[in-house]
Amino acid sequence: MALRRPAGRRLLPAAAAFLVAFAVYFAAEDHMGQLTVGDEPHYVLEAHSLAEDGDRDLADEYRDRALWSKFFTFPVLSPDLQAFDYTGHGLISVHNIGLPALVAPAAALSDKVRPIRIELVLIAAFAAAMLLGLLRDLRLAGPVWTAVVWAFVAFSAPLTMFAGEVYPEVAAAALMLVGVRAALRGPASRGWLAAGSLAAAAMPWLHVRFTLLAVGIVAAIALRCWPARRDTGWGPVALAVAPLLVSLAVMAIAFQAWYGSPLLNAQYGGPVPEGFASHTDRRFLYGVGLGQLLSPEFGLLPVTPVAILALAAIPLTWRRYGWWGAYATAVAAAYAAVCFTGNTGTAFPARFLVVLLPLAAVPLLVAVADAPVVRPVLVLLGLAGFAFALDGVYHPGEWYNLNDGLIDTPLGRRTHAAWPRMLSAPSESDRYPGGALAAVWLAWIAFAAALLYAARRPRTQHRAPRAV
Repeated sequence: MALRRPAGRRLLPAAAAFLVAFAVYFAAEDHMGQLTVGDEPHYVLEAHSLAEDGDRDLADEYRDRALWSKFFTFPVLSPDLQAFDYTGHGLISVHNIGLPALVAPAAALSDKVRPIRIELVLIAAFAAAMLLGLLRDLRLAGPVWTAVVWAFVAFSAPLTMFAGEVYPEVAAAALMLVGVRAALRGPASRGWLAAGSLAAAAMPWLHVRFTLLAVGIVAAIALRCWPARRDTGWGPVALAVAPLLVSLAVMAIAFQAWYGSPLLNAQYGGPVPEGFASHTDRRFLYGVGLGQLLSPEFGLLPVTPVAILALAAIPLTWRRYGWWGAYATAVAAAYAAVCFTGNTGTAFPARFLVVLLPLAAVPLLVAVADAPVVRPVLVLLGLAGFAFALDGVYHPGEWYNLNDGLIDTPLGRRTHAAWPRMLSAPSESDRYPGGALAAVWLAWIAFAAALLYAARRPRTQHRAPRAV
């Protein structure tokens, strides 16, 4: 039996990944120098309410211009579409309490937003370390290619630019990665089992749409524990499931008090204008839903080229991991489908899909291992992704959703023609803008998947990873 490496040596890659990621994310956040836009000031305001008043009633915070003017540039900060008096007991945010509670300690340090952004950068660096740990757990390739894939994903434009943004997606990605690693390890590690179950249980508190991912993670952990129940008893299965059940029960009680209903969609009922939460008409699902992948205004693929290759490598992932690969894809696709019904609002591109982006590293690493011919393509796309990240960090204001279909930066303007003009506010006269080009992109990704699958190594060549 091989000797176990000392704990210090086992933790060294994770520590190095954390430090490198923190340095990159902090430098990016510091250079962008962002104040708050979109939903951010409302999250910050609730963090101050929790830190200073110990409650969720935001009426006094919205009246406190001296407070919010320190992190919000516009002359008026209105609770319209952001906070409502649901039950006659105060002005309660439409957003869940998780992110404000998470950054409340940083909010208590200063009225400015910088401590909050630094805390979120630390969380993003932790997520990056968890991602490298996941890729190392898979043991698909040597250390060099594992690090290359990790860097291309961890320092892609969306993850780099959202690292310090006051949105819940990066924090949710960190929790998701803990849960995925726990599912991968199974019942053999009680510590990871507990950590993964608790991480999944915390996800719905960041946003109710993360409940779907939480359920998928908990189900995977429980399924991994199920075959061993005769030897270990029901304890591991119960430990996998119980935290999420308790979390959802507590949240139902809290929602009843805050919103007047225990349902997951309670925030979007009552005084919230009709249609605020989601849309299911075909025009919206095309322009805003599919646009979250393809739009040069707010989509993922135009600013994250490696994600194109990741989508094409999904069939290879199914081949290697069987039904587990299909299961993971189905959970991710279901979450994306839920996101496609929601308005993207004012944020950097691909906000809703940022939580899934770290998992793109898995099919990329499978492609590196099973179809080595794709490695030069991966490098080219990854370097292009670094260019987009620099483009965004140096021109953050031009990356915001301005409802014109464009990212108005030097690099963004050069790539507009390659993508369909799918807008967040499409005109009535043009129901499916850029439909032909969108179809071409989807067909090309499917064709690339077929090429990649054809270039795979025979199964007999699947051996333990070699050093690169």
